[in-house]
Amino acid sequence: MGCNIYNTISKRYYTFFYFPIVTNVLPITTTITSSLLAYRNVRRIVRLQRPVFRRRLDRQMTAITLARIVVLIALGSPYIFISLYQINLNVNTNNYMQLALFELISAVSASLLHTNFSAN
Repeated sequence: MGCNIYNTISKRYYTFFYFPIVTNVLPITTTITSSLLAYRNVRRIVRLQRPVFRRRLDRQMTAITLARIVVLIALGSPYIFISLYQINLNVNTNNYMQLALFELISAVSASLLHTNFSAN
């Protein structure tokens, strides 16, 4: 089944702080903040008299940042949800079909997470 957490304090830490905050909210908040600042910068540059080439580059950068947010949410969230489920799961080692199915889902979600890193 992989690594299991048996200490209740560690389990609470991973369940309520690490996975929801550190691996989910913090990267998404940072990315959204930077994309909103980039969008604001592009809107400000449109009002200023900047060359058209510069404005196009800034629009492209904003589009890339917004696409990065979508990829981060779509490909990173399944791993976080599966990890939270795995921490709080009571393992029954006699049910091999359930274990195999869960391992398959874990492998697919980990592959999606690695795809997220390779896309960025």
